[in-house]
Amino acid sequence: MGGLDQTTLDKWVAKGEFPRPDLYLGRHPRWRLSTINAYLAQKEQEYQSCG
Repeated sequence: MGGLDQTTLDKWVAKGEFPRPDLYLGRHPRWRLSTINAYLAQKEQEYQSCG
C-alpha cells in the first residue's frame, strides 16, 4: 500500500488510528474506496479544527 510497511498498517489498525479492513483476500486486507475517503475526510476536519 503506497510504500507503507504492512506491519505499520497493522499497528495503526490495532491502535484505532486507521480503519479496519472491509475484507480480506486470503491474508491480504482490502479497504473500500468509500472507507478510505471517509477516513481522509475525518482527518482533514481534524486538521482544520486544530489550526
